[in-house]
Amino acid sequence: MAVGLSILLGTRVARNATALTTAARTIGGGGTVQLMSGPMSSELASLAGELERTSERLERSRRREAAIEESRRELVTWISHDLRTPLASMRAMAEALEDGVATDVSGYHLQIVAQTDQMAAMVNDLLELSKIQEGSLHLSAESLHLYDLVSDAIADLLPLADRRGVTIDGNGVAALMAVGDGPSLGRAVRNLILNAVLYTRDGTSVAITLIEESGMAVFAVRDQCGGIAKEDLQHVFTTGWQKTPGRSKDGMSGAGVGLGMAAGIIKAHRGTLTVSNVADGCCFTAALPLGEPADAAPPSRGGSS
Repeated sequence: MAVGLSILLGTRVARNATALTTAARTIGGGGTVQLMSGPMSSELASLAGELERTSERLERSRRREAAIEESRRELVTWISHDLRTPLASMRAMAEALEDGVATDVSGYHLQIVAQTDQMAAMVNDLLELSKIQEGSLHLSAESLHLYDLVSDAIADLLPLADRRGVTIDGNGVAALMAVGDGPSLGRAVRNLILNAVLYTRDGTSVAITLIEESGMAVFAVRDQCGGIAKEDLQHVFTTGWQKTPGRSKDGMSGAGVGLGMAAGIIKAHRGTLTVSNVADGCCFTAALPLGEPADAAPPSRGGSS
């Protein structure tokens, strides 16, 4: 009887070991496994449980990578669309200048320069976004006048706002200091104000405030766009997301890069970026810690909040 029991136990162990080997091969091949049923030793049961948990983690990782890859493909498509339009326009104007049929030579030159600047800004945004996603964004730690960053962004965007009849109200911006990376934070601030100027209704205003609250510099941009649909709020900072694919405003990129990049930069500074609907529009609020070196935080790998 002892021999028979030994044979039974040995067969069961061999069967369980074979099942675990098969499960391991399944995981290696990209498949998923479930916890095996039937009696087994505590050691084999522990190993089976660990294989199942590993399988679940790998499956989540595969789904996440697939989603990122799909987002990248869509982003390339949308960026290609946004680059194609100004390039075609520049080519047409250059040919008109070459053929001597341009009626406003100086105006054509100015438009070509403006569209070149637009594409350069788009490329810079993409490079910054790529660094954020790869975790290679290196931030310097320098004392910054946040008031100056905001003021510079407002001055840069005033011509665009004037063309749309939009008023930028910066009276609520306080003189605050912080420690961070000036160029990166300046780009994030500009993108938040640019987004508001582009999507607020013509003839309305964009209100900008910068205050200190609980040891944080709280920067808020409030527009009068009419609000964002509740189901869309969660996607606003997702890189490449657009309510209407291929859209653009005033010739600006509509590829969904600016807000995702701003979120990534602010997160890399140990801050947060949120959006909420207000009475007549929406409000983007960035909270940054005051007086804390930005390079003390590890680089961020995500642009979404």
